[in-house]
Amino acid sequence: MCGIAGWIASDPQRPVERATIARMLATLVHRGPDGEGIFTAPGVGMGTRRLAIVDVAHGDQPLANEDGSIVVVCNGEIYDAPETRDRLAAAGHVFRTRSDVEVIPHLYEEHGLGFVAHLRGMFALALWDARRRRLVLARDRFAMKPLCWQEDARGLYFASEAKAVLAATGDAARVDPSALRDALEMSFVLTPRRCSLASGGCRRHTCSFTRAAGRGSSASGRCRSARAASPRRGAATTTGSPRSATSSANRCASTCAATSRPACC
Repeated sequence: MCGIAGWIASDPQRPVERATIARMLATLVHRGPDGEGIFTAPGVGMGTRRLAIVDVAHGDQPLANEDGSIVVVCNGEIYDAPETRDRLAAAGHVFRTRSDVEVIPHLYEEHGLGFVAHLRGMFALALWDARRRRLVLARDRFAMKPLCWQEDARGLYFASEAKAVLAATGDAARVDPSALRDALEMSFVLTPRRCSLASGGCRRHTCSFTRAAGRGSSASGRCRSARAASPRRGAATTTGSPRSATSSANRCASTCAATSRPACC
């Protein structure tokens, strides 16, 4: 078990302080007692708390591609990483570690947003593409690993647990009685449904999310559920505008249009 957290600012030139990401990660120490890693760039910051299992000595995150333009933090395990690494190395990709997570930025180089269809495992991840100023959040199809986010005028915050998001935003948590009843009666919260978070609660659902930040303008994004290559492979992701994500055929997408609501999936 590891933990990830981060923030992409609405203003792409706004500095994201390491202290903000460190404050988020401080709430996730129980998920990753073996180390901490932080990446920051103009308008974006993300980090991880690590429970070291694979490549204990050299697998610290964040991990990147050869030139550092694609950076990844991930909670989980990629089961077929050795075979995937061999294929990517044969195609010319250069690896620095034996970490299973390092295959992710190289798969993204090869397949773009379709990289999630090539991941077999349990995972929740954040990938930053510096050239496109794109943040991708994705998780496996069985939703084995948690992922929460909140969007407001300042940008989009994400983390493995809601309290890490709240540590960055300063919002106060409150209980949603109906969600609490679901949890006590059924051991899960019905979806979509608000749960015990701040700023009007959160919605729980399974999806992947892409966040694209354009230079000089507010970031935009939407999420959708899609069929994957296998039940253990990740859902497909797409980019777009939150205002356009209101199709009645896509229940997941409509929740991404809301602001000031931490969303958990």
